[in-house]
Amino acid sequence: MTDKDPAQIRQEKFGIENDPLAEEESMFLEIEEDGMIDPLEEYVQKIQEKATNNVDETVGHYRRTFRQWREHMEGEGRHPACPHKFHVLRFIDYWLEQGNKPSTVRKKVERLENAYKWWQVANFPHESEYNPIAAATEERYLKDDAKPEYQKKKPPRVSLDKVREIVQGIEDVADRAIVGLQLKLGCRSSELANIKLSEIHIDHPDVLEYYPMMGSHEMLEGRPNAVVIPHNRELNKRARPTVLPLDVESRKLLIDWLLVRPDTGDEWVFMTHKGEQLNRTDIRYIWTKYWWPEYEFDEDDQFRSVTPHFARHRFGTYWKTDLNGVNRELVKYMRGDKTDKSVGKDHDALDHYVHTYYEDIEELYEKMYQLYV
Repeated sequence: MTDKDPAQIRQEKFGIENDPLAEEESMFLEIEEDGMIDPLEEYVQKIQEKATNNVDETVGHYRRTFRQWREHMEGEGRHPACPHKFHVLRFIDYWLEQGNKPSTVRKKVERLENAYKWWQVANFPHESEYNPIAAATEERYLKDDAKPEYQKKKPPRVSLDKVREIVQGIEDVADRAIVGLQLKLGCRSSELANIKLSEIHIDHPDVLEYYPMMGSHEMLEGRPNAVVIPHNRELNKRARPTVLPLDVESRKLLIDWLLVRPDTGDEWVFMTHKGEQLNRTDIRYIWTKYWWPEYEFDEDDQFRSVTPHFARHRFGTYWKTDLNGVNRELVKYMRGDKTDKSVGKDHDALDHYVHTYYEDIEELYEKMYQLYV
């Protein structure tokens, strides 16, 4: 008997190259430094040459998928034109975990494979015998008629004591603020990454002095110690902009980070170590550092892995289940979901609508669970 994976045994016995594009990555980076066009963008331009009535919409879908793929591969530490099957599998799993239909994820993967197939015939180093995207789709069922077993599983029910233990054990101030704020605000990774300094207000003299733009968003006027989570920013899925209170713990998490945040001149609250805007893949990695392997999915497990999306489940569960009698519409407002009430299209009507809901949940939010007790 052997502890080796069957795929590894076949690779060794048959001399199969397991990751042939890894060695090509340096060349891609080199030619891009010389000003060569991005391989994904080059394919998009080929689509544009095939003029159709819906070419703008088609190109838009491709550009959106390719942008998501670049973000994913950046988090994987690999050039987007040099994937391994496992990179594709993690891309698929991420979008399934976000609640997308399998057919929606399949369309994303099909766009990637179309580009990959074009690379195979367009003087790129992609041999016809190797297609990691096709190999990955063989291992994931991406049809809506029967969800994969993973999709049927629920997020784990983690006790508040355990949540507190994990958050309190995070020593890095940026990581602690990211994980803690997602749990306290119930926001998606993209929504947290997209928050600007102008969209938070903290009544703290040192922070306000160092960040003069803080709290300048119009929806924060008259609302100290609050945050605006936008709805119309790239990758945000909220039905409307949401104003949420920042309780004492949330403010402490932010203050600890903002007082040591690198002065890059950028407007984003959170950033990578390179000074770039954080993305969803970065945030997912941060979560896995502290929650895995204890809460990592295994085929024999009853529940999904804990990922950043767990914060939304924990947030919703707390308001709807742990606290009995909370108005459903108020919970939907805090989560940024659609409500049953209509909203006027002009700016004044929208502003009034959000203001009313903020005042309704401001006092309620004082009941939010604490991470430090």
